[in-house]
Amino acid sequence: MLIRKTLISFQILINIICLFPLQFQTVYTEENGDNTICFNIDEPNVKAYSLEKDGNLKLTENFMVCEFRCHNGSDEILIDMELVKALQYIRDYFDKPVHINSAYRTKEHNEKIGGCEESYNLLGQGVDFYVEDTANTEVAALAERMGINGIIVFSDKKYSLHIDSREEQWYAYYSHENDEYEEVMEDEGGYCFNFLE
Repeated sequence: MLIRKTLISFQILINIICLFPLQFQTVYTEENGDNTICFNIDEPNVKAYSLEKDGNLKLTENFMVCEFRCHNGSDEILIDMELVKALQYIRDYFDKPVHINSAYRTKEHNEKIGGCEESYNLLGQGVDFYVEDTANTEVAALAERMGINGIIVFSDKKYSLHIDSREEQWYAYYSHENDEYEEVMEDEGGYCFNFLE
């Protein structure tokens, strides 16, 4: 009787798992002094804010809503909160200011500046930035180790690095001079950006 009940319970469990399969996610956790930083790169968490109402709202210790606004002055701002947590970790890791060049963009502004039609910035899931006095390849190497799937290193300082929360991994260098992307492949150690000391 006990064996039969166990088999029935096991069958019910199998049916539940088939109906609701487990989803494995990249959750990055880092102990940093008294704080534990945890963010889930695989689960974008996009929230809508108003520049007028929420512009001065602090999202983390060092980032405010207004820093993620579209540069055309529109009120709506879409922000992926998981990317904000990742940016805060990058700032804490290097212990240097992070300067955001471009985050959320409206479709009109994206077209005006010649942005990619499928830009993750349109969804609030992409950020172009640089870390003060830090090589963009070092920042890219850290972002890769954090599990960020979208990384583009730009050839000039103004647009030195782009990260986004795309599902499929894609790492590239972008040359403004040639207007071309060059995909970055893994090295022997399994990394695309192997520039961390």
